[in-house]
Amino acid sequence: MLVFKRVALFFYASALISGLFVGALHPLVLIVIPALYGSLCVIQGEYSKVLRALAHICFAALSFLLFFHFVPGINNFKIFDAVYVGQHCTPFTMYFNMENGIIAFLLMHMAVSTARTRDEWKQVFVSTGIYGSICIVSLMAVAMASGFVKFNPKFPPQTFWFLMNNLMLVCIAQEAFFRGYIQKHLSDWCENHRISKMLALVVASIIFGLRHYQSGVPMIVLSTIAGLFYGAAYMRNNRIEAAILVHFGLNAAHFFFFSYPSFAR
Repeated sequence: MLVFKRVALFFYASALISGLFVGALHPLVLIVIPALYGSLCVIQGEYSKVLRALAHICFAALSFLLFFHFVPGINNFKIFDAVYVGQHCTPFTMYFNMENGIIAFLLMHMAVSTARTRDEWKQVFVSTGIYGSICIVSLMAVAMASGFVKFNPKFPPQTFWFLMNNLMLVCIAQEAFFRGYIQKHLSDWCENHRISKMLALVVASIIFGLRHYQSGVPMIVLSTIAGLFYGAAYMRNNRIEAAILVHFGLNAAHFFFFSYPSFAR
């Protein structure tokens, strides 16, 4: 695991240096990284409740600013520009969002526990199978019933880039933050105050749904419901990989078998 983290750190640093070299990152942006790192160190350390609360506020605020592209000096690469991946699909634009990578790496490297043993990976796959299958069937049924998507099987030429970007810079990044950070710390707070952890699951899912406000109310509702499944998969064994795989499985099913990102009326 230590070797893996060192290799990951090497690629992370290489990506940042490359971004500076090609002009995708402004040097001032790098100030955000030590601020996020320092906040996580305080959150995980033996500090006063006040200091840790301030660290949580700093980390969460900076993360949301990055998620919503409010931090200047980051020029993400546009991979697709208003392409149609299938008939009756709305146009789809995709970027490689480096902000997501910054958040995901720090959380996965420092704060989120990952599966290591064979038994832990078995738990991951069991949770993924249970919650993933229910999530895909139920959520896509709701999406079809509401007219948000229609059945539209396809294998578009954008598949490779979509899958790579969706796994690395969408699913891992979002699950590390919304489940590995928000839901985890809310669950710890609930446990300390003898409150059901279901509250943490619901709150984290609502925040996750609101994260998609730019796509409209239907997407907020569907994303909130999806977040409940992702959070339940995570909560079952505290395995972030299960949440990531359920999230990725739903997005892949949506991409391959239904109008993506939505049905064009």
